Amino acid sequence: LGPQLLLSATDLVNFHECEHLSALDRAALDDESLKAQRTKPDDQAELFFRKGREFEASYLEELKRLHPGAGEVVEIADPFKDPGKAAAETVAAMRAGASIIYQATFLDGDLLGHADFLRKVDKPSALGNFSYEVIDTKLGRHAKASYVLQLAFYSDLLASVQQAEPHEMHVVLGDRKSVPFTVSEYNRYFRRLLQRFL
Repeated sequence: LGPQLLLSATDLVNFHECEHLSALDRAALDDESLKAQRTKPDDQAELFFRKGREFEASYLEELKRLHPGAGEVVEIADPFKDPGKAAAETVAAMRAGASIIYQATFLDGDLLGHADFLRKVDKPSALGNFSYEVIDTKLGRHAKASYVLQLAFYSDLLASVQQAEPHEMHVVLGDRKSVPFTVSEYNRYFRRLLQRFL
């Protein structure tokens, strides 16, 4: 973003799966010929991405039906266009106590996170007598380590904003099953991995 190198949950997952991939990604930022060697998405990958977006959109519509009141579901517009603005809008929606925040964005130094959803829960935080937990949607039928790492990344950024660690983080799978993970069971491993990555 301009001169700033921002690091995402995907970058951390890539590092976890292959440290050499992270080295190549970093080198490609300064080497156009290396960047040109990146494999382009094929038709199958494009179909997978499109189906993932459709699933996320249908889950958003389901949440809107469950929370029909004005201001209950807040959508953060164009989070990738201006991450700083999107992060400020996310914090404002959290402080206002929205029940659901879609495309929640966090920017903490060089760390940038885009969580699919935040859900308000009855656990006190710096925001008041409530706080938030992360929900991500995935087309897979089973939870994977990469899903948990992404959730932990977003939950850690969320904890900094609300000054309280979320109790759980959730992935909604392709069969609509919601799988919860207890944040405290994963955060130490996540932080060690993040430190190595940085």
